[in-house]
Amino acid sequence: MSCPPNSHYEACASPCPATCPYPNQQPNCTDTCVEACVCDSGFVLSAGTCVPTNQCGCFYKGAYYQQGQTFWADDQCHQLCTCDRNLSAVVCRNSSCAVHESCSVVNGSRSCRPLRNQAVCTGSGDPHYRTFDGLRFDFQGTCVYQLAALCSDNTSLVPFNVTVKNDNRWSNAVSFTHTVNVSVNGFTITLTRDHPYQILFDGQLAELPFWLQDVFLVLRSGNIAVVKTNFGLQVTFDWSNVVSVTLPSNYSSVVCGLCGNFNGVVQDDFTMHNAPSCPPNSHYNPCAPGCTETCVNTTVHNCSRPCAEACQCDQGYILSGQTCVPQAECGCFYRGRYYKKHQMFYVSDQCLERCVCGDNGTVSCQASRCGPGEACRVEKGVLGCYPVSYGRCMATGDPHYWSFDGRWFDFQGACAYTLAKMNNEFVTLPSSFGQQVTINQVGYNVEVQTDFGLRVLYDTFYHAEVHVPSSYQGRMCGLCGNYNGNQTDDFLLPNGTQSVNADAFGQAWALPATGVQCGVQSSPQQCDQTKTERYRRGDACGLMAAAGGPFSACHGVVKPEQHVINCVFDLCVMDGDRATLCENLQAYAIICQQAGIQVMPWRNSSFCPNSHYAQCSNNCANTCASLSTSINNCPDICMEGCQCDEGWLSDGDTCVPVGDCGCVHNGKYLKVGEVLVTDTCDIKCMCRAAGLLECVNQTCARGEICEVRDGRRDCYTKQGHCVFDASDHLLSFDGVMGTVGRPGAFQMAFLCDQQSPDWFRVVLDIHACARNNSGNVTTVHVFFQDMIITVNNWWHSWVNGKKVSYPFMRGEVSVSYTNEAVVIEKVSTMRLTYSVTGEVVLSVSTVLKNQVCGACGNFNGVTADDMATSNGRNSTMMSLVASSWQAEDFFTCDV
Repeated sequence: MSCPPNSHYEACASPCPATCPYPNQQPNCTDTCVEACVCDSGFVLSAGTCVPTNQCGCFYKGAYYQQGQTFWADDQCHQLCTCDRNLSAVVCRNSSCAVHESCSVVNGSRSCRPLRNQAVCTGSGDPHYRTFDGLRFDFQGTCVYQLAALCSDNTSLVPFNVTVKNDNRWSNAVSFTHTVNVSVNGFTITLTRDHPYQILFDGQLAELPFWLQDVFLVLRSGNIAVVKTNFGLQVTFDWSNVVSVTLPSNYSSVVCGLCGNFNGVVQDDFTMHNAPSCPPNSHYNPCAPGCTETCVNTTVHNCSRPCAEACQCDQGYILSGQTCVPQAECGCFYRGRYYKKHQMFYVSDQCLERCVCGDNGTVSCQASRCGPGEACRVEKGVLGCYPVSYGRCMATGDPHYWSFDGRWFDFQGACAYTLAKMNNEFVTLPSSFGQQVTINQVGYNVEVQTDFGLRVLYDTFYHAEVHVPSSYQGRMCGLCGNYNGNQTDDFLLPNGTQSVNADAFGQAWALPATGVQCGVQSSPQQCDQTKTERYRRGDACGLMAAAGGPFSACHGVVKPEQHVINCVFDLCVMDGDRATLCENLQAYAIICQQAGIQVMPWRNSSFCPNSHYAQCSNNCANTCASLSTSINNCPDICMEGCQCDEGWLSDGDTCVPVGDCGCVHNGKYLKVGEVLVTDTCDIKCMCRAAGLLECVNQTCARGEICEVRDGRRDCYTKQGHCVFDASDHLLSFDGVMGTVGRPGAFQMAFLCDQQSPDWFRVVLDIHACARNNSGNVTTVHVFFQDMIITVNNWWHSWVNGKKVSYPFMRGEVSVSYTNEAVVIEKVSTMRLTYSVTGEVVLSVSTVLKNQVCGACGNFNGVTADDMATSNGRNSTMMSLVASSWQAEDFFTCDV
């Protein structure tokens, strides 16, 4: 059983616990004990919550009121009463509603409600403020500020205070809202970027919705928290940078703060107010004790400092680290250091003892040790077990490989490689899977980071790196080697034996599947001596090795000679192509900067729209998504790249003004106007201006299916599917199945209208001839109006006669390799999947119903006519139907 704060579990508790307002009066209780949560010593039940005994409320005319709670005692709102904190009794005085208010009951509570419109104050971006009266101004402070509060002695109004804490993010020149505190009747709700989609109440995390009787109702509306009160105050915060305060008109002229005084006059909104803002569970004291009371008894230090202006913890709260908490939530003082409750820590310099701070200041410890490849040290001020080092593997250019153990080799394989999709859905960078995986742009590179230390860097066309922590030493395999510190055994094959050459080694680790071979291209001819010398000059590859050149600072850490050799090799292959030279120089710059070396400028900066070239760019943090900490996990490295100009942020692929930034939802960044659909398609969200995410419930209609198409998840009309499997069975679009046999090359399906821009034709060649008894597909041919795609039985592809690597895209047509299958897709028309099992699945859009021809049938929803041959005659054998749709432009064996 989980018990709320300030209480504990008892298996046999009194069924009649002591409660406010008279905790010392023991009830006459004769019932048997019950299993329940019981208030801790010194605490008592008050409206379902355990509070210190001295914080009990008041009982008045048959109703219970909490300390500080204000209420009307009559039907006309002429008598205003308060449960006085000091007297623990109800004190009433004559009062009335304001001129533009009426006395009414809403949600069971009587109060004065405004008759006129309300006013809204907003703070957004970096930050831009708009007061209640419409004044717009920018203020870049990084402290705690009062946004709006009651600044009058008007006893008919409920006191409140809304504060904001701002901080810098990607630039010291601008600040953003980090935390919002809403205080009413002695209670404080905290909304902070550190805990998205949750709130802090009395210092503890709480899920939404959250309800506190007669004080707060906190709801989540899309990506925004909405704090409502029973007197008309409403506060919203998107856990990122946009905050708003809404007030009813009865607070006109009696508020103060950054939001102004709400008197209808713009000119006097800069009225000064000197009272500072304090964090939750604390208050301002102009003469607070000079020796701050903390969870650790400070009297032993003989402190005698004079009083000072400060924020002081409220009664019943005490300072724990930087937070005021109830006494029962204090942490532990252990071996001369204070630890917060539930904090885990090591107490020996060798990390041989790991401890946890528990309840009542108790510390429990157990023997511990760092794992292989880890060392005990302090990082970012925290003692713990961290990797000793990181292994790095690189693939550059033609490609040239550098193993974890430092072995260079070249392998000219032509296999498939996949990048830049997340669960087959397109995403805008940066993006994340919770705290486990984050994807960022770092300089010109895309970087994938995991919470266990794996890091993958790719410049999207030429250079790739894999970094693994030293705890993985001796446990790796693949082209990068086994990471055991020995270069000589890096050519380890999957079966545990050593390969004699790089080609055999590369072949063994080829994808897509065991037994599927990737072609190995022969090594290109080397340059003659004249070209080699030309490419090694200081205005070409030799720039990397120039003693006084831009890379000279790197020479002592990353020796340039092998990179110069690789560069010359690539220029020979590409006949001196200047783009290839730039790619080699950029790859060396990346390697140097990864090693912590800052290179000097080596290229011009004319290619950065709305941005500027920086040798040490901060474009990872300088993004729209960086306004939300749910994604922000930028590496602490310096990389060259294009950095957005001041006042602009990266929107994924372009720089936009800060005010045009989009939204973040569950670790994914959305541009303004972009739509996100949940995995089950039950919620669809659209990003609106100012980072507002609007979400609605949805249900896929009858005949629709939730799936990903063209990289986007949504409800789509079900497609027609025709399937040819490895057992020679053909299932038509309308559900008729039969055995095809071996008809050679036959037309699986095609669009009957050859003039249509959507025309396609699929030919399967299961031609066995006399040399092979297998009827499995050997080749798939897909025709479009201006393109022919061929996939052979090794799952290699050619487009218009030229062999291509995966993924390939041209216009609306794409060819990729996913989940051990080649996928050919034309947007909104058709999709063909050719699996390594030999199965071919053709899916076509339902808009093409009754418009297709071929062995798969006409896709009209009628099974009776699916066994029609090409001349329109009905047949009882699927083999005859397939043979009638023979592809006459292909070879036949006639056997």
